[in-house]
Amino acid sequence: SFLKTDQDIPLTAQSAMQQGIHASENLYLSLQGKPMTSFEFQDNGEMISLGVGNASIAALGITFSGEVAFEIRRLIYASKMPILEKSIQSAASWLIHKKNSFYNIIKKFQ
Repeated sequence: SFLKTDQDIPLTAQSAMQQGIHASENLYLSLQGKPMTSFEFQDNGEMISLGVGNASIAALGITFSGEVAFEIRRLIYASKMPILEKSIQSAASWLIHKKNSFYNIIKKFQ
């Protein structure tokens, strides 16, 4: 197995991404005839959507929620895309939508 561990690993996207990277590194080591390394899960915190425009983030001993957490969560997810071009497209689309939404709100009050 390319993923050796003694840890109980949470069943989350975060752990799956870390395991995938580690398994690929171990595959590379194995193909070179080098010893594989054990997997160590790194808990980077938790994020959860609480509905449209609302989320909660707990990381580094800090917990916050609301609209700012929702926006930060979206940016973090965009940054995790495996292809940089897709990450930039996603963030740009979100920012353009945000700008248009902002202008639509202003027009309602004029």
